[in-house]
Amino acid sequence: MRIHIGKDGTQSGPFTREQVQAMLATGELRGDELAWTDGQADWVPLSTLVPVTRASADPAPYNPYAPPVIGGVPLTSIHQPGTGPSGIGGWLLFYCIALTILSPLLSLAQAVGTVGVWEKVPALRNALLVETGGVLLLVACGVVVGILLWMRHPHALKIVKAFLIVRLCSFIVIEVVALLLMQDLGPKVFEAGIGGGVGATIREVAYFLIWWFYFKKSVRVANTFPSA
Repeated sequence: MRIHIGKDGTQSGPFTREQVQAMLATGELRGDELAWTDGQADWVPLSTLVPVTRASADPAPYNPYAPPVIGGVPLTSIHQPGTGPSGIGGWLLFYCIALTILSPLLSLAQAVGTVGVWEKVPALRNALLVETGGVLLLVACGVVVGILLWMRHPHALKIVKAFLIVRLCSFIVIEVVALLLMQDLGPKVFEAGIGGGVGATIREVAYFLIWWFYFKKSVRVANTFPSA
């Protein structure tokens, strides 16, 4: 294809299609300028014969102080593993100590107190056995989880998250079963059991939410268990 160009009242050419594309790309020609080629009855806008393309803009000058960009997002806005606190410390250490030491001691003390209660009120024996036994079982599981976490087991973070879910669901089941065993003990005892169960469940839900979001958002946890 041989193309003639009409520009500023003068005619130039003929040019090959490749030559015209090069001049369009550099801005030497515009797509609205008139063009004619063999077989045409009249002059037409150049853009109808040759697609208009522009050379890409010059890249921005190199800035050695600019942060690297990944997927259009500056790397400084992305958490980089290895920056910030790492290792078993801070709240992570506190959680390990709570699971392996504090919680067992507190639960054993509560269990001893429970024995005194059912000796005074034998009718509560079954409900207290279910509640105390279930809680001690959860505490024992927590000790194992705490040890794995403290030892930085490669799957510890997944195990902790699973434990938090199981603990919450199990606690609710334990409270419901204990209340069912108390429903024949009179309205006052049953209402007192409901009040205690609701309060304990609210505390357990708060415990779950606090630690769930801690393990999900903590920089220390992310650095300590990068592959989790």
